[in-house]
Amino acid sequence: MKRIVIVGIAVIDFISYVVFNSRITNLSYIVQVSSIRTLNKSIKIILKRDNMEHFKIVKEVIDSWDPKQFLHHTPDDEYNPEIRLIVELLPTATSVEKLAVVIHEVFVKMFSVDEVYSVNNCYPSAVKIWNKINKS
Repeated sequence: MKRIVIVGIAVIDFISYVVFNSRITNLSYIVQVSSIRTLNKSIKIILKRDNMEHFKIVKEVIDSWDPKQFLHHTPDDEYNPEIRLIVELLPTATSVEKLAVVIHEVFVKMFSVDEVYSVNNCYPSAVKIWNKINKS
């Protein structure tokens, strides 16, 4: 037996604020859903779209930074694993400073080197990412 759920605009606004960290506000097209599964599917589609946009932004900034100078000698996807981790951790970064820490921690974890990836060296990239994401 399916459970019928009617979702009002107030609930959608609440979901967009809590689940999407105020990033997605145009969810009014999901006014009524026929089941919890439909709502979950819609949320996943929106998250995927948002993650792809964030991936492109983070990739552009990290590739232009090229902290290990890899891109002159390697394929364009060299930093993709690090970029994916940064995108996954974006919701935890509630400020530019926290985003710089996220970037720092990802690069230290992936490359086991602390010097190049000090938080101070990550800060300019964090500012660029933060501004581009909050602009879109």
